[in-house]
Amino acid sequence: MKRILLTLITFAVFSAPIFAQIFTISPSPVQVTGDVSTFRTEAPSTVTNNTDEVLNLRWERIEEDVPAEWNTAICDNILCWAPTKSVSDYTIQPNEEARMKPEFRSNGVAGVGTIRMLIYDPLDSLNTVQENVYTADIQMSVSVEEPEEIDFTIYPNPASDFVVLPENNQIAKAVLYNIAGKQITTFDMMSNTRRFDVMDIMRGTYLLQFIDETGGILHTTRLTKK
Repeated sequence: MKRILLTLITFAVFSAPIFAQIFTISPSPVQVTGDVSTFRTEAPSTVTNNTDEVLNLRWERIEEDVPAEWNTAICDNILCWAPTKSVSDYTIQPNEEARMKPEFRSNGVAGVGTIRMLIYDPLDSLNTVQENVYTADIQMSVSVEEPEEIDFTIYPNPASDFVVLPENNQIAKAVLYNIAGKQITTFDMMSNTRRFDVMDIMRGTYLLQFIDETGGILHTTRLTKK
C-alpha cells in the first residue's frame, strides 16, 4: 500500500509540468513600442502545439494596467476580435504555431499599457494554464525626421555551422530561445564580431531576440538550425 501511495504522489508532483508543456507561448514576455499617430500597436506572439493531437484551448485577456483612454483587443488564429471580447475558445492543430497577437489602441493618448493573457485547456485548467505578459509603450513622436532604417538581417538562415548577425550598433546582444521559451545562448555583439558558431546547437527552429544596451527588445526573428 505504501508503494502505491508513493507512486500516486510522485505522479501528482511531476505530471503538472508535463501537461503544461503540451503548448508553449513565445516570445515571453512581449514588449513593443508605438506612436500615438498610428491606429494600433501590435504585440505579436505564437502559441505552439507541441503534440500530435488537436488542442482545444481557451484564452483570457486581462487588462493589468492600461490607460483609461486605450482599448485592447486580441487577434488569434481564428480572427481579430472586438475589444469587448475578453474570453474565447479556439483550436490549434497538431504541431501548429498559432497566432496570438494583442493590439493596443491608444486613441491618440501616450502612455504605457500592460495586459496578461491566460491560455489553458478549459477541461484541465489546473495543469495547463500558462500566462504571458504584453507591454506597449506608445509615445508622441518627437521628431519629423525619417527614422533610421535598422537592419536585423541574419545569414545564412537556415544555418548549419555559423550565423552572421547584422552590423547594427544599436544591438548590444542577441539572445537565442527554443520554441519552449528556454534561453539557449547569448551572442555578445560588443565583442567586435558578428559571426558566431552554432555548430553545437541542435537542429530545429529558434527565436532570436536583439537587445539594446538598456535591455530593451529591438526585434525578434526566427532562426532555423539545420
